[in-house]
Amino acid sequence: MQVVSPELIENKRVLLRLDLDVPIENGVIQDDSRLLAGMDTLGLCLEFASTVTICGHLGRPEGKEVPELSVKPIVDWIEEGYGHIQLPEGKLHILENLRFEPGEDGMDPMFAQELASHGDVYIFEAFATHNPSVSTTMI
Repeated sequence: MQVVSPELIENKRVLLRLDLDVPIENGVIQDDSRLLAGMDTLGLCLEFASTVTICGHLGRPEGKEVPELSVKPIVDWIEEGYGHIQLPEGKLHILENLRFEPGEDGMDPMFAQELASHGDVYIFEAFATHNPSVSTTMI
């Protein structure tokens, strides 16, 4: 394990695994404490990396797209509601709920390769996550 530092991520593409599994009702985040826990790391990555791609899961859609489990409210929260982070245009990408892909919980090596292709460096910042999946154990 290595601590995230500017030297580690400078001018690299970062794939950042955050804990996105927050309660959402009617498109509104009810408790943002898990998101707040990753914001210092996100800020560091946005400052030094060339690009940052956030990934994570929400709920248990079992490999199917479930609109209520979309990360859209989280994207909105990051872009609008969490104002102290400057979001350079084109530098931040947020992947849709990883559990919409059957390969995430199915431990599919091809999905692991596809996911890993988003970054030169993988940062795991989702310490409440414990179920085996591509983004928690394979990458």
